[in-house]
This record gives sequence, C-alpha cells and structure tokens, in this order.
Amino acid sequence: MSLISGANCLRAPRPPSPNPDPSFSLRGIAARSVFFVMSAKDLFSPVAQGAVLYLRSILAILMAMNGHSSMGKAWGWLVAVLLVSPATSFADGYTWITNADDTITITGYAGLGGEVDIPSEIENKVVTSIGTNAFYWRESLTGVTIPGSITNIGNSAFLLCSNLTYVAIDSGATRIGGWAFASCTGLESLEIPDSVTLIDDGAFSACTGLESVKISAGVIHIGDGVFNRCAGLTGVSIPDSVAHIGSMAFYECTGLTGVSIPESVTYLGNYAFYRCTSLESATIGAGVSNIENSAFESCINLT
Repeated sequence: MSLISGANCLRAPRPPSPNPDPSFSLRGIAARSVFFVMSAKDLFSPVAQGAVLYLRSILAILMAMNGHSSMGKAWGWLVAVLLVSPATSFADGYTWITNADDTITITGYAGLGGEVDIPSEIENKVVTSIGTNAFYWRESLTGVTIPGSITNIGNSAFLLCSNLTYVAIDSGATRIGGWAFASCTGLESLEIPDSVTLIDDGAFSACTGLESVKISAGVIHIGDGVFNRCAGLTGVSIPDSVAHIGSMAFYECTGLTGVSIPESVTYLGNYAFYRCTSLESATIGAGVSNIENSAFESCINLT
C-alpha cells in the first residue's frame, strides 16, 4: 500500500513492483520496530527510543519519496521533518525540558553510554537538574561526571545502572534524590561533596560493590535506607554536620567493621545498623538523644 500526500491526494496509488522486497515494506518496518519497542525493558530505554526514531525516520523517507510531482514531494518532505522532529528537545543523546527560570532539566538519555560527562549547558542554557529516571537502567553507562551547575540529582536518576563503576559529583549539588543510584552494583567508591545537604531515602541502596564512602561536611540529613544492603561497604566517614540518620540507613551492611557517630547526630532511626554482622565497634556521640528500636540489633560481633 502506498502513502498518498499533498497534491497527489486524489491520484491513484502506483501499482506495486512485481517482486517487492518485504524487508522494505511499511508493514515489515512497522512490525519490526514495534517488536523492538515492546520487547524493550521500558519505553524510555535506548532500544525502545532507537526503534521509535528508526520507524519515524523510515516513515519520513517514505512520505518524502512518495510524491509523484514536485509539489507532492515538497509536501512529503515537510511531513518528514515533522515526523523526525522529536516531541521533546533532543541532542547528543539527551532529552530535556526548559524550566520556568530558563534553566535545563535533563529528562532522558539514549546515547552510546561508556564514560559520560553530563554537560553544564545545553543550547546556551545552564543545566541545573537531572530529572527523575533520566538515566534509569542504562546498563551501557560505565562512568559519569556530574558538573557543578547541577544542584539536584532527581529520584531514581541512575537506578539500576549496574555497570556504573564510578560517579564524580562536582561541588554544586545540594540534593541526591531517593533511589538516585540504587542497585548500581558496579559502583566501588563514592565521595559526596560539601555542597550536598540532603541524601534522600534509598539513594545508594543495594550498591553491593560499594566498598568505601566519604560523606563530606555539609550533609545534614541521611535518609531512610540510604546504604541499605550495601554488603561490600567496609568503611564510612560520617561528618559532624550530620544531624539525622534515618531508619535502616545501614541495614545489612554486612562488611562494615566500625562506625563513629558524631555528636552532631541527634536521631538514629529504627534498624539503622541492623544485622551489620561484621561490626566490631561503634562510637556514639553524646548528642544522640533518640536511638530508635533495634538500631544495632543482630550485630553479633559488636562488643
């Protein structure tokens, strides 16, 4: 079946070639592209986005080539441009939105992966935020550098990036969102800059390869489950700026051998260090006025 557009809308379609190649039929292209989209892990994965862009591009070319006259082809190419142009801004593998203050929030990524330096500017506008799920499940990522222009790392921003081995966060970020780096099992070490004040719930949960964490002075709030089940974690430095350590913050960190809680901390949540079976020493500052239930339960080597 041929596409009819523009000035040729009343003209009968051309007859098919005697032996059409089914691999170039519109039906075949659409079927394969839809298959890739439906079989992708999520509709925002690189596979799904690539299949959609591929389908849109093929449709655009067919539309442009379908015209029988100059006017028909002109209409076809106009529709082609509209088909290829994505609904949201897209360049260098990123999708983004422009915020009310004329800054940029990155909302998605469909690039090649590897070691990625997130830009501090896009189209001469400052990038200030990484949005929710922006790099979700991008297994192609091996490293990421976040520039100082970014103040907010959104919820689940890098969730399930299992091959991510390092994260460099420049000073500027003030918040690391909930589950932002959860289940990044390849991540080995982490340094959180002084600018960060809030590490939200579950931010590094189930990062099983994480061995050491330096939390720089500036962090006030460590949310619930932030390092939950980081079994490889052997050491953590908690600065004297921290006032709150949430429930299950270090739950089942079975490799953790010692911890020092500074006097600045006033609250230690339920199960904060539950089942840290290698924990041998814990120093608790005099400022801790509220230690919730089972904070050190099942720490069998704690003396």
